[in-house]
Amino acid sequence: MVTRLAKVIKKHNGTFMVLAANGVKRSDYNFQENRKNVIASLNDYAKAVNDVGFGHRLHQHTGTAVESKEETYALMESADTRH
Repeated sequence: MVTRLAKVIKKHNGTFMVLAANGVKRSDYNFQENRKNVIASLNDYAKAVNDVGFGHRLHQHTGTAVESKEETYALMESADTRH
């Protein structure tokens, strides 16, 4: 799906994608329990977007899977920086 969306953006002369890690209910969510999956997903997303030739960024936000400064740093310290 990420590759398909990147191709649509590219078709319309876009050059950049932003990942917003939505879809969690923060009151029931534990970042530490999901950290490995979030990192793996971010790495897969980054590779797919890079393969289309785009730059990308994570947009952490209140109420999402990556919310706090600590969560953001934990994720960035573990991300595959090749992508």
